[in-house]
Amino acid sequence: MFLIDGRESDSISVLDRGLHYGDGLFETMAVIDGSPWLWERHMRRLCQGARRLGFPGPDVPRLREEALRLGAGHARAVLKVIITRGRGTRGYRAEETPRLTRIVARYAWPDYPADFSTEGIQVRVCDTRLGDNPHLAGLKHLNRL
Repeated sequence: MFLIDGRESDSISVLDRGLHYGDGLFETMAVIDGSPWLWERHMRRLCQGARRLGFPGPDVPRLREEALRLGAGHARAVLKVIITRGRGTRGYRAEETPRLTRIVARYAWPDYPADFSTEGIQVRVCDTRLGDNPHLAGLKHLNRL
């Protein structure tokens, strides 16, 4: 289930800067017994990232209401909170007073095979290098490719 600006939907505007430029941030967290786990820590990091990207502060109380709404009745789930700079015009210049887009999504808790925790898993080193941009270091921004 998805909430976009508080409404059930799975679509955002094609003018959203998150779609065009990856101009946004995200946090992914567990839902335990209906509540988002470590909410304050996730929101602190989201707000720090918003400041660094020059976003207005996200509406944390409203995000919490939406997170609790999606978490209600779920013993275990995964919640992803995304904010984008919102709609924009063509080109890189952002609006001076953007209206952020809020996306809160709930996903099923992963059902890993039991032997993952008893036998372990195989891992390997990936050959693909991530881009290095010191200005974005530490941010969970939407341009993660």
